[in-house]
Amino acid sequence: MIVTGWIGLGRRSHNSFLFIIISLIIFQSCGVGKSIPAYDRYTSLFVYKYQFLEEMPSYAGEKMWVNGFMKEFNLLFSYSFDKNEQLQTKLDFIFVIDKEGNLVGARIRGKKVSELSSFEMKGLNTLCLCQKWSPGKKHSKPVNVIVSCPIRIELYP
Repeated sequence: MIVTGWIGLGRRSHNSFLFIIISLIIFQSCGVGKSIPAYDRYTSLFVYKYQFLEEMPSYAGEKMWVNGFMKEFNLLFSYSFDKNEQLQTKLDFIFVIDKEGNLVGARIRGKKVSELSSFEMKGLNTLCLCQKWSPGKKHSKPVNVIVSCPIRIELYP
C-alpha cells in the first residue's frame, strides 16, 4: 500500500519537499520500481520483464530486436488456408529468451496446445526456427527475459 500525505511545518515549500521525500521512501520500501524476477511456470525459469533491463535481447545483431526478428519470421512463415478454415490474421506469442540466447517456452497467449489452430501451430513452429538471439542483460549479466510479441499477418490475394 502506498500512503502519501502532507506534514505540517508551516511553510508550503517545506511541505512539498517533505512530501516528495516521504513518497520516495514509501515507494522504495514497497518495492515499486524494483525488478524482481517472476517465475514462469511454462519454462520453470525465473524471468525478467523487459521494462527492468539495461539491455533487451537482440536478434541477429540488430539493436532493436523487432527489426531483425520480423525480417527472419517474414522470410520463414508461409501458410495457405483451407477453404473450410476460419481466417486468422493475428498470432499473440509469448516466449522466453534464456541466459544463453535460446528461444524457449514459445506459446500462444491464453491457449493450450490442444486448442491451437493449424495456423497458430505453423506460427509457433516458425517462431521456434528463429534462434539467433543474444540474451538480455541486467547489471551487465545475462538474464532470462519473457517477451510478449503480437504479430498481425497481412493477407494478399
